[in-house]
Amino acid sequence: MPLLFALTMFVSASLLFMIQPMIGKMTAPLLGGTPAVWNTCMVFFQALLLGGYYYAHKITSAFGSHRQTAIHTALLILPAAVMVLAAVFSETHLPIPILPSLSPQGSDYPFFGVIVMLAVAISMPFFVISTSAPLLPMVQLYRSSVVARPLLSVRGE
Repeated sequence: MPLLFALTMFVSASLLFMIQPMIGKMTAPLLGGTPAVWNTCMVFFQALLLGGYYYAHKITSAFGSHRQTAIHTALLILPAAVMVLAAVFSETHLPIPILPSLSPQGSDYPFFGVIVMLAVAISMPFFVISTSAPLLPMVQLYRSSVVARPLLSVRGE
């Protein structure tokens, strides 16, 4: 089981840090390829990463393990459903729809336009992936405490 947790953490971290430059490179040509676009992409992704960590902190401190599982399962299903719908109904049939119509037109400061375009395209899947780093150790902790409890009672402690 520890190998599965380690593999899941590795895949999650790899996805996080592969998505950032990939989406940045997909959006930069739509917006002129300026450094402001790239910087805005990185700010967006770091803010979502921080939001995912905050969500993980709040859900683990406010709810029990069964409630956490139900909430996080719903959160996992939502982006998967949105990505399937985007692949079916978008004109490019890609699961991550980069919509040129949302790109800011004729703006010297494309910050808010880039934020809106990225929020529509990738915010939900990236947010869910960013929650795995803090939540997976908690899952392992819950599992180990459930296994350890009967062992402690057998020994008479």
